[in-house]
Amino acid sequence: MTQDVITAHEYAERIAWPLERKIKESWERIAAWVSYWGKEASLSFSGGWDSTVLLHLARTCPHIDGHALPVYFADTGTEYPDIRKFVKSTPGVTWVRPKMKFHEVIGKYGYPVVSKRVAQYVGEVQRANTAQIVRLRTTGWRENGTHSPMSTIPQKWQFLIGAPFKVSDKCCDKIKKAAMKGTGHALVGVRAAEAKNREKVYLQYGCNAFDIDRPRSWPMAFWTDEDVREYTAVHNLEYCPIYDLGYHRTGCFPCAFGVHLEPWPNRFQLMQKTHPRLWNLCMDRYGFQMVFEFMNEWLPAKQQISFHWSDYTAREARKHQQAELPMAV
Repeated sequence: MTQDVITAHEYAERIAWPLERKIKESWERIAAWVSYWGKEASLSFSGGWDSTVLLHLARTCPHIDGHALPVYFADTGTEYPDIRKFVKSTPGVTWVRPKMKFHEVIGKYGYPVVSKRVAQYVGEVQRANTAQIVRLRTTGWRENGTHSPMSTIPQKWQFLIGAPFKVSDKCCDKIKKAAMKGTGHALVGVRAAEAKNREKVYLQYGCNAFDIDRPRSWPMAFWTDEDVREYTAVHNLEYCPIYDLGYHRTGCFPCAFGVHLEPWPNRFQLMQKTHPRLWNLCMDRYGFQMVFEFMNEWLPAKQQISFHWSDYTAREARKHQQAELPMAV
C-alpha cells in the first residue's frame, strides 16, 4: 500500500476543512489502518486532549468496531498525576511499562534538551570515537566532500558538547516506545501543526504510513487546536483537568525539549506553582537545575531559560507597573 503523500497546498486545504469533514476523513484513516493490520491494530492513549478525542473518534467510527480495538497507556513514571488519574478513569485502557526509569535513562544516555535533533547530534559527538562524526556534526562536511547544513549542530548549541553532563534524544525510545513494544501498530493522536518536523513527516507520508520501518498512523494530523476544542464541546467529552491549570501539552513532565521557545510561564515555571513536588524532583534528583544553570552561562540574557515561577510573576508585576505609569510629556 502506498503512502498518502501530499503537497503543502493540499495540507493547507485540509487544515481549512470544516470539522464535520475532518471527522469523516479521520474515520476513514482509522478504518483503513484497522483494515490493513487487523488484530495487530491498536490505539496509543496518553491521557492528553488530542488522545482523548482520538479515542472517542475510534470508538464511534461507523466503519469498525472501535470498542474491540486494544487501547494502551505507556506508564513511564513521568506523567503528571492528573494524567494518571484521568487515564485510570477511562474504561478499556491497558497499562504497559518500560524496563528503564527516567533517572536511569538520563544517567546512561543523557538529558533531553533543546530538541531531538540537537540532542541526538550533541550526544553523538560526546560519545564519538571517530573524527568523522565530530567533523560532520560540527561543520556539516561529510566524508565524501559534500556539505549538509542539516547534519550540523547549530552554532548556538555547540557549547553543549563540552557540558558537564551527557545529552541525548533516547528518552522517548527507552521509555515510551519501549513500553509500547509488542502492543501492535498503534493509532496515535499526533497533529502536524504541533511542530515543524511533524509537519515535514506528514507531508512526506500523510496520515497512514504502512510501508516504512516503523509504520505509524496519525488520523488527526490535519486537525487544529480549535478543532479539538470544538469536538470536545460538541460531544461533551471529559478531558484531563490539567489543561485548566494552564498547560498546553502534557507529555513527560521532566522533558526539556523546546522549553527555551515557550512563552512564559513555561512548563517548568508553571510546574513549580501547580506541582511543586514534581518540580523539586526535576531540579534536585534529576539534576535539571544544574543543566539549566550551565546552559544559561552560555546563552544570551534574553534567551536564558527560567525555571522559577517567581521570575514570571516578577516580570508580570513590572509590566503592570509600567502600564500604570503616566506617559512622559
